[in-house]
This record gives sequence, C-alpha cells and structure tokens, in this order.
Amino acid sequence: MSEKITNNVPVISFVTRRLVAGYKDEFTNKISHEIGVKVSPKTGQNLYIRIEGSQEAVQRAAEIIKLLDQKAGVLESQHGLTGTKDVTDDHWSHIGVELKKALKQKFDPLKLQRTETAITLTDSFSKEADGAATAESKQGVQKQKPAKKQSLQFLSGFEPRNLRQALVYEACTETKTNADGAKSLVNSYVFAAGPFGGGKTFTPIRAGFELYSQGLVDEVIFIRPSTTSSKNNPGAMPGSPRAKIDPYIKGGVGSNVSKIVKSSLQELEAKKIVRVLTPEFERGETYDYAFILVDEPQNLTIEQAELLIGRLGEGSIMVFAGDIGGSQNDIRGQMPGLAHLIATQGSATKTNPILAARTAFVKFTDEDSAARNGILPHVSHALRNPPDAYAAFLKAIQETRQDAKLAEAIDNARKFGEQTLTEIAEKTFSRYEKQIQTKWPSLLPQHQGNVTPFKHPGRHHA
Repeated sequence: MSEKITNNVPVISFVTRRLVAGYKDEFTNKISHEIGVKVSPKTGQNLYIRIEGSQEAVQRAAEIIKLLDQKAGVLESQHGLTGTKDVTDDHWSHIGVELKKALKQKFDPLKLQRTETAITLTDSFSKEADGAATAESKQGVQKQKPAKKQSLQFLSGFEPRNLRQALVYEACTETKTNADGAKSLVNSYVFAAGPFGGGKTFTPIRAGFELYSQGLVDEVIFIRPSTTSSKNNPGAMPGSPRAKIDPYIKGGVGSNVSKIVKSSLQELEAKKIVRVLTPEFERGETYDYAFILVDEPQNLTIEQAELLIGRLGEGSIMVFAGDIGGSQNDIRGQMPGLAHLIATQGSATKTNPILAARTAFVKFTDEDSAARNGILPHVSHALRNPPDAYAAFLKAIQETRQDAKLAEAIDNARKFGEQTLTEIAEKTFSRYEKQIQTKWPSLLPQHQGNVTPFKHPGRHHA
C-alpha cells in the first residue's frame, strides 16, 4: 500500500478558493470521489486547499486544483469579484466545465498540463492544454529538462550592432556546466533599458530562439502590456484575448521575429514554440525551462511588475526590455514597473551576492539608436535635451497640473531607478568585457563609432 502524503495547494484568493471548491463544495467533493483523495477546502482564512492521499493521486488532484484556481483567478480579475456574493451561476458553471474536462484527460505523473489563461465569459473554456511542464519537486518527482528541440532556421548569424546588444546577448546566453555535465543558464534576470532603436527587443528574441534550438529552454514566451496612451480599454473590446494583444505584439516582437527566423510569429505559436501573453492573465502561472521576454515593461504597474518577476520557474530566464527614461511610458500618474524593478533589484545586488551573480543590467544610450537608423541618436538627444526656454514652458505646464506633486514624486523615483541602472550596468560590463574583447573587439569603448543600422536579410539596400 502506497504511503499517504499531504499537500497544501495555495490559491490566488478567498474568492477563487470558493470558486474552486464549488457550490457547497461540489467540485472538491467530485475531485475526492473521482481521484480517491481527501480534499479539505475549508481551512479558515488560510489561502490553500489541503489534499491527502497517495502521492500520484495527490499530484493529479493538485494540478487540477491549480488549473481551476488559475481559471477562477482570471474570472475574479475580469469581472471584479470581491466576494462569494458576486459569484453567479455562470461563474460556477464555467469552472465546472473545466473540472469535467480535466478529470477526463489522461494523467501523466511526470508532466503537468499547462493551459492558456485567455478566458472571458463569452469565450470557450474548453481549449485544449497547449503544452506540458514538469512535476513539482515538492511532490518528490524530479523535474525533467526539455528534450532538445529541432533547430530553428535562422536568417543570418548574430552580429551585434553596438556594445549594449553584445552585453545583452552574452547575459542571456551565458551557461555553466553542472556536476552532471549538463548545461544550465547562469542568469535568471536580465534588464535592458534605454531609448528607442538600440536593439533591446531584437537581441533577447535572437538569444531566446538560440536557447530553444540548443534545448536549454522548452519554449519562448513574449509578454507585453496592453496599456495604451488612449482611454480605450482593450479588455472591453470585442475578440479573443489573443486577438486583443495582437496590435501590441505584431509591431515590435512580431516584426523582429521575421528578421531573425524563417517563420512568422503565428507559425511559431501554432508549433507551440512561442506563447504570447499579457500580464493581466498571468496570476498563478509558473514558467519552467522558458525564455521569457517582457517587452515594454515601463508600461507595467508596480503590481504587475512584481507579479511577473515572481513567475520565474526552474531553468528559466526572464528579460525585461524597455525605456526607463520615461519618454515611452503610457501609464501616467503611476510609477513605471521597469524603473521599480531596477531600483529594487539593482540596489539589492550591492549587498546580495546571489542576486549579483544571477542578474545583469544593461543601459542603452542615445548613440545605440543608430542600430535602427543613423539619425535616431540625434532625435533621441534632442528629445532629452530641449532648449532652456522650451524646458521652462514644460516645467510651467507640469507645475500647473493638479497632480504636480505626484508627478514630481514619480519622476524622482524613476530617476532613482535610472541612477541605479547607471551604477549597476558597469558591473555587468565588467563581467562580460573579456568575452566581447574576444568576439567583437570593435564594439568596446576605445573602438566605438562604427555602429551600423540593421539591414533585413534578403532585402535589397541601396
């Protein structure tokens, strides 16, 4: 007879715990009956559900509960559920449909079902799981590394167009050899920040696809805020959640993908190589053996930024690529999430050796914008350094706003993050100076001035 174990599965909130349990514990009772475990959802105010039984049965029940909790969390967020009084029959029934589907699926104890969290009340809750992750080590099952994937067809080799691109590439792809002879990634987080046009998005995408081809990660994930500078809320617009993200993803990420590999973003999504997500749906997710690029993270709120940075799972790396300067910030009246992360994480590396060894910070400059077009460094410099007379007008406008004090405080906090980035970026440069000296010596400071714009492979250039 197999040994019985207990697992406390954390849930997003009290509301989702009740949704997962079902009306009068209907759902947890069904899980108990179908799988042969004891499920106890009523545990005071502790936000977890207790499961008791054999290891394999507990493992299966835990993953079903996590799946339901993820679905319930999206419903809670989208429909403003603040208590069980807000839960309608529609909410219960949608979770019931997901439970019925999950119980019918074949269960592999070495694999966990990973499902999309793009859910609305008008969309189907019955989409098939879109991939597989590995079992949690807490359950006593060793997480499995991804099998080596078939290499993608790259359009050309990687040649960095400025020093900062080289630093980002090295930080994203640096590996170490473990005691068992297997390779793993050195860095867990990379922060690439600066003005437009320097290659902050292009370079991580290239690195991510290389890591996928080498079998070091199992998927490449692109996360981009759906924040706009207008008052329109994309969540209220018609269409599936993926369709709502498309306008924000196809310009930056999508166009760069087409410059790197001989596949479109849509083709890579269809092959389960790539996932495209938005932070609004990431509660409860964990990314194992994944390369995660968070694009335009200056448009994350502090809450979203802290949520995403905590989603990192085993064998993964997360890259934040955006503008810390504020000129490309679409969330007004709030502290940009990218500046918040750099201020906190960058400062912590000064005293925390673990963070210092596993994070990298790269600050792009105005001059790096020439990677896109030779005139852009001059454009960027002009935007950041207006004439004194015009700067006085801007200051007067700022001071007459009703929220002037708040705006000033936010700007000072952002500048603290920018100063932190300047200081810590020097340490990242020191870590990778020798590698760049060997691979691309012309990019080092003493040889700079030869930055070339990007040219699309196969396209005629005059």
